[in-house]
Amino acid sequence: MKQPVLASLYLSLAASIWGGMYVVSKYVLEFIPPFTLVWLRYAVALIVLGVIAVVKRVHPPKNRRDWGLVIAIGAIGYVVSISLQFVGTKWSNAHTASLITASTPTFVVLFARWLLGEALTWRKLVALLLATSGVIVIVGLGGGGESTLAGNMALVGAAVTWALLSVLVKMASARLSVFSITTYAIFTAFIGMTPMMLTEGSGLAASHWSVPVALGVLYLHTILTMSCRLMTSGCL
Repeated sequence: MKQPVLASLYLSLAASIWGGMYVVSKYVLEFIPPFTLVWLRYAVALIVLGVIAVVKRVHPPKNRRDWGLVIAIGAIGYVVSISLQFVGTKWSNAHTASLITASTPTFVVLFARWLLGEALTWRKLVALLLATSGVIVIVGLGGGGESTLAGNMALVGAAVTWALLSVLVKMASARLSVFSITTYAIFTAFIGMTPMMLTEGSGLAASHWSVPVALGVLYLHTILTMSCRLMTSGCL
């Protein structure tokens, strides 16, 4: 994006909206299993994005390379990363989740160096070392037993895979529109999450619904999945 100020505003707004996810998801996960919640998230978002795609006549990727990037974004970012994020939040706590996943931008540096050939400056290297040290301290001193440790490790995995997603989106955005990337990546994720959701048995049927839970699901599925992804993708 050629307008750095506007890009910064988009990223700040996305971060503000995303920050509320951990508190909301921690509450909703008390009533809905994690894989089922992720599946619901993409089901709702896919309906909305699908309608918009039809109206705007958004075209799918045209070749194998583009489809490969979109599928990788959907699988790595939306299936693996978000699943780890929800599982980690369920087993750990909201504030720890936000602290660990805040290290994502520093891991982007490594993948950008590997996949895009971007220079690894001393400033970036120091930031990477500081962030990694912080994550080690949080994971190692988090307390709470094996369940919390497993949750923290899942959150680290979520941060790393989301960093990879960010670089893949950067690569794909040179060839595809942000909306097309988001729509077809979520379609890929919906397919990938369906068998994972089924492993939770009657997770959807056994979920305890109420007005607060429904509002939390709506927040996670529409505002987060679409607005944050579109804003952050548009800034890359």
